Amino acid sequence: DSGNPSSKQAAVGERGFEENTEHRVKRRLELRQHSHSAAAAYSLKRHMASTPGEARTFVLPVPPQKPKRPAKAYVQFMSERRAHHAGMSGMAMMDAISKEWQELDDAAKKAYDDKYQLEEAAYKDSASEYEGKKLAYEKEVVELGKAAQSSLDFDMANVRQALEVMVEELKSRSDITVTKHRILPGLEAAQLDKATELLGADLPAGVREFYSACGGFELEWALKAESKEADRGCVNILPLLEGDGKLGLGVCSSWEGSIWFTDHEGGERFKGVRPLDHFTPEACGALYPANPIRAEAAPSMHYHYCGEALHPLGVDFAEYVALLLKSRGFWYWPQSLNLNTLQRPEAQRFLARAPELFPDTTPFLFLPRLLDASDPTEDPAMPGVLGLGGWLS
Repeated sequence: DSGNPSSKQAAVGERGFEENTEHRVKRRLELRQHSHSAAAAYSLKRHMASTPGEARTFVLPVPPQKPKRPAKAYVQFMSERRAHHAGMSGMAMMDAISKEWQELDDAAKKAYDDKYQLEEAAYKDSASEYEGKKLAYEKEVVELGKAAQSSLDFDMANVRQALEVMVEELKSRSDITVTKHRILPGLEAAQLDKATELLGADLPAGVREFYSACGGFELEWALKAESKEADRGCVNILPLLEGDGKLGLGVCSSWEGSIWFTDHEGGERFKGVRPLDHFTPEACGALYPANPIRAEAAPSMHYHYCGEALHPLGVDFAEYVALLLKSRGFWYWPQSLNLNTLQRPEAQRFLARAPELFPDTTPFLFLPRLLDASDPTEDPAMPGVLGLGGWLS
């Protein structure tokens, strides 16, 4: 509402925050080039307009193309012969091609194998080159993410007001429909102390401050469009002690039978995960390691695809909330903060579309901060197998 003084103040304050943030980023880049590579400093400057407030064009680093392993001799032969058996069923086609391969003389088979060996040698050279380019790309992305991280100055004391302003902004948009929003009352000191007792240690940085001001937060919005691919956003910061929504769970709940299990081998792999932002039933932003929380191992935020993988984001809860506000809870936005999920379609759509919808959402703020993007619950020697990090009890 343009006639509302508080709305005007919020808008002016937001613009001021943006301009001050951009100034701080530029100044820190000038003062801290000794701690960040010159390439990263140059890249971040290149991605920002020189004048606060003017339109910005962001050209993010492009990942190298992974070479494709060549097909072996028989597979090459099979690919060539498929067109000659187009009218056959799959099984009949395979039988016919197998018979033709067996009828080939040794010289013909060797010709296919020689071709494969040449292509395999070229592939190995390309693969080695690719690994070097991939590492250079990942280092550039992470340096950009680290440099941008210094601009995240967010005061958790103002979180409730910031959430309210975000909701009102979305509701005021003629091209967006807000289908759900709810901000729960802040918790009393006794409730926060109970949570500390349940978790086994002091609440992580920012968590106590958040729940003092806001007992939980839900938001769902969608762009008004007929396409099934219409952009949308979802936030579901759970209540601390217990929930009253679809899950009926809170951050301090056991999560046994939902996130971790005792009835099969490897079921406790994700026992240390505590969902905080359960933005969709199959995925969440979560604290880890956090069951129990231990003073010597402070938990940080991770992207968890429930029951399958855990990806470190390199941010604490306060930074997660600051980024959530910038992203407006865009669908699967946390994927952009991990190198292993950065190239997924949801993350790429967020980085491309969010700045178009929300001019203050700049992609460099959402780049990964960690070069080691591995799952802390996975055994590095045996991918897919539970590692020691999963056993917290």
